[in-house]
Formats: sequence, structure tokens, C-alpha cells
Amino acid sequence: MHRQRPRANVRAPRFTVGRDVRGNWVVTDAKGLAGGIFNDRSAAIHFALAESQSPADVCVAPAGQVLSLDAVFRH
Repeated sequence: MHRQRPRANVRAPRFTVGRDVRGNWVVTDAKGLAGGIFNDRSAAIHFALAESQSPADVCVAPAGQVLSLDAVFRH
């Protein structure tokens, strides 16, 4: 019988960097508190890292996934 190892406490990243429907680079916040539109990928990642407590709080969306800033602008 094969036993699976318990998974370490893995939490979802807070910030996601990717593109919106217009192709702009954006950062979305899972908490809906921060985010925005950026000139390029580097600027978006820089913002997300500066706002996060750990690099693990930031992920880059897979190519083709479309992000929306709706949650950010509702606050």
C-alpha cells in the first residue's frame, strides 16, 4: 500500500500578473485591495513583489489566461 505524504501548508498566491482582454499587463490581488495596469511585464512584477510579503505571494498567469481588474475597481 502506497501512502501519500501530507502536503506542506501551501497557500494560494495573493497577486497574479498577466494580461487583460486588451493585452495590457495587469496585476490582480486575490483580496481585491491592490492592482493595476502597467507598461510592461517587468513593471507589473516589480509592483506585485513590492506589495507582497514574499515572492511566493506572486504568480504569473499562464499565456492565454485573461485577467480582469473588476475586483480591484469595486473597492
